[in-house]
Formats: sequence, structure tokens, C-alpha cells
Amino acid sequence: MNAENSATIRFYQRYGFEPVGRIPRGFLDNGVGSDEILMMLSLEGDLVSVNVIERRHFG
Repeated sequence: MNAENSATIRFYQRYGFEPVGRIPRGFLDNGVGSDEILMMLSLEGDLVSVNVIERRHFG
């Protein structure tokens, strides 16, 4: 998800997701790059990698 979207990050953190990585300029919006955050959710004590990508449609 876009690292600048703090509301979305808080939403996922509220449900137990934790940030585990950052892709510099991995998110492109109208020609402007910003970092993308990868998040992970632990299920029943096991770490399960979950890629949470905020999808946007570009016209």
C-alpha cells in the first residue's frame, strides 16, 4: 500500500497486520512515485506473508 496513506495503514494495523518491508518508489500515482509498504499478519502463532496492495485504477 502507499506509504503516504496513513489511514489505510492504521486500518490494517488495527486488525493485526504489521509492516515488514518497504519498496522505494514502488507505488506510482499520476507519474509520482512513492514508497509501497508490505504488511504481514500472524495467524495462530505462524507467520503468514500477506501482500496488501492498495489497488487504484488509472484512467
